Amino acid sequence: MLHIMGKGYGNIWHYEVNTDKPYLSYLTEYNPQEGIGVMPKRGLDISSCEIFYFYKLITTKSLTEPVSMILHQISESYEENTYLPTAAAQPSLAGHEWLKGMNRAHHDVP
Repeated sequence: MLHIMGKGYGNIWHYEVNTDKPYLSYLTEYNPQEGIGVMPKRGLDISSCEIFYFYKLITTKSLTEPVSMILHQISESYEENTYLPTAAAQPSLAGHEWLKGMNRAHHDVP
C-alpha cells in the first residue's frame, strides 16, 4: 500500500501498488488531519490484519488520537503478501562496514 500525505493538505490518500497495470489503484481517503506520527510496521497488530497505525494530531484539543487501518480479508489465515519485508530493528551492516562500501541484504545478517 502507498499512503500519500501532503504538506498543507488535511487528507491522506491510500492506494494499492501493483506490479501489473494499473500500477496504482485508489482505495480510500482519510480526512481531516493536521499532522501525524506513524507507528513502525513492527508495532502493528498482524492478528487483526492491521496494516497502518498512526497518531493524528488534534491541535484544538492539544492531544493525539490513535488511528488504526485494518485490512478486511475474506480469509482468516495469515497472508504473507499483506506484510512485505521491511526494515528491522537490527541493521544489516555496521557503520564501519558501510563506510568500506559493503552491501548486505537484511536476511543475510549473521
